[in-house]
Amino acid sequence: PTVLSAAGRRGDLQTVRRVFAWMQKQGPGRSAPTAYTYTAYIQAVGGSGDWRDAFAVYRQMRQNKITPTSHTYSALINVGAKGGRVGASAAAALVEDMKQDRLVPDVPVASALICAYGVLGQFQNAERMLYAAESAVKQQRKGDASAKPDARLYTEFLIASCRCGRPEVAAAVFETENFPKTTYTCTAAIKAYGECDEWRKGEALYEQMTNGNSNKAIRATKITHTAMLSAYEKCGEWRRAKSLLAKLSAQPGQNLETHWNVTMSACGKAGEWVECEKLFNEMKKLGVPRSSVTFSVLISAYGTANEFDKANIRFKEMCDLGFTPDDYTFVGLMSAPASSGDLQTCLEIKKFMWTKHGVRPTVHVWNECIRAADASHNYEQAVSVYQNMIAVNIEPNYATRELLEKVGKNGVEYYEDKQAAANFG
Repeated sequence: PTVLSAAGRRGDLQTVRRVFAWMQKQGPGRSAPTAYTYTAYIQAVGGSGDWRDAFAVYRQMRQNKITPTSHTYSALINVGAKGGRVGASAAAALVEDMKQDRLVPDVPVASALICAYGVLGQFQNAERMLYAAESAVKQQRKGDASAKPDARLYTEFLIASCRCGRPEVAAAVFETENFPKTTYTCTAAIKAYGECDEWRKGEALYEQMTNGNSNKAIRATKITHTAMLSAYEKCGEWRRAKSLLAKLSAQPGQNLETHWNVTMSACGKAGEWVECEKLFNEMKKLGVPRSSVTFSVLISAYGTANEFDKANIRFKEMCDLGFTPDDYTFVGLMSAPASSGDLQTCLEIKKFMWTKHGVRPTVHVWNECIRAADASHNYEQAVSVYQNMIAVNIEPNYATRELLEKVGKNGVEYYEDKQAAANFG
């Protein structure tokens, strides 16, 4: 297990697979894989993002009648949670296997499950897992009401709550008495405050974390800075985002592309495409690396401001420079036509992103098509687009459900208005 773990940490999957294959050939009692060996292998391949391989080895482990440990389950669930909805579903299904093995989820397993539930949008399951862990800790400490589980559990719950569209719950939990405050939980709380439109609370917490005399346990990291910039972005506070970016850029090692991208996004979402463009040009001037994400953010800013021609020109420049577009790029291209109700153009973009660029339309792209149909009062077409999305096995997300509710409401009002006009006519 030590050799596998070391190779896995180095990202040397070739050695991981070679050593594991050799061990599998050994007879019982020699160097044949044990539960710990399988766990080390799962962690190693999972770290590279290969969750399917990790689950295949788990099935092999079962066939060889080797009982997984809680460490095996936590590693496997963590790996699955990083594999999108399909991987997270496989991870959540392991709960039944754990019951058969009579294993009660410990904190690492509970944390991993909460993460998986967050990916799946299953807020109630995430909340139930948190309460169970809190109850178990209180029982262990003889009913001590102030006793709290490990902070990692709360970090995952705060993140999961935001993913499930319940940031207000994350904020409320963070503000409970005796809540374990660490860099990670505080960073997650800043994200939650941003999504609750409470940037002032996020800013106050951020200032505590960045204060030179602050507690080392809550000292800000690069991820914390990004979270604060994202909170400003969510709340439309683009000027504050620019101000913070200026402060960070003046610090050694903090002139990061991610910070620039988020600040550009804050400007773009506020309709300030000129400010976004200025930042884009300044990155080049200062030598800050620009990526496909940077171009996509600028294209999205143009789209939000209905500058469709500028978006197309920048898209061509992006491709000419060798940057690879992704689904977010095409969502940006679709933004302007979707806002004006030009469903045909959105459908054409959806088609050529796959036929010409090999990028499969994601739920975000389909959502833009639904939004375009809604904007053009073509409510039946909006429902048709949704049905086509389901037919090609694209899972709807929280935004899809909000769009469909809006389509239903607008559709009813539209047809009622038409009927009323006809009656008066």
